[in-house]
Amino acid sequence: MLWPSLVSAQISAKGHEIIPGVSDDDPWWYKWSQERCIRAGMPDLEHISDTFHFRFATETRVVDVYTQDYKVFCGSMAYCTTSTGQTPGYAGRSKPEFFSKKYILDTTTCRKLYDLFAGLDVFHIPPQSTIRGWTRGLDGTTYLIECAGAPGHFYRTYWTPSAYKDSIKEAAMIDSAATGVDYILSTQESFGTFIDGLPAGCYSAGGYSITCRRPGFLIEENGW
Repeated sequence: MLWPSLVSAQISAKGHEIIPGVSDDDPWWYKWSQERCIRAGMPDLEHISDTFHFRFATETRVVDVYTQDYKVFCGSMAYCTTSTGQTPGYAGRSKPEFFSKKYILDTTTCRKLYDLFAGLDVFHIPPQSTIRGWTRGLDGTTYLIECAGAPGHFYRTYWTPSAYKDSIKEAAMIDSAATGVDYILSTQESFGTFIDGLPAGCYSAGGYSITCRRPGFLIEENGW
């Protein structure tokens, strides 16, 4: 079985071989994200039976799309965050807690997501460490891409593609995918709804950003 949208499973859009496994620069992210995904109720992609299973995630959102026949696509999305241990309006700090909520996506939505990813050839972008000019930073958004199924399993991370989209083709592809996911899933609104359902307090919103929920007030987003 070939990776979708390519003549050969071994060649990516840039002509690099797709090597199964975790890139040398990604082991910390892999361990961290696997533990977080499992806590959020998402499957371990090294132990799935789907013909093709694709994951596109950030620190606060996990989107899975999978299929057995490339005709019907299923999937799910989970939001997750960790409290900062600080409650607005109260002195002192409490122990950080993990919160998550999982949603089942309908097949029409999953097909749109698959077509978005396949159209951009996101499945075959090489590791960031092999892309000239794309360096990592401390802040920003890290995108996590994982594929599993009959052809094997691989995992990649990419730091803040929006900062490189005008100069690096692969960064533009991932940034376009992220924009498409936000549009299809209305993530800005639905993440706010997720946070609004949590106890009053401050929560991680990815990177150095936090979002705070006060009783009787709108959500406020702040930097540390």
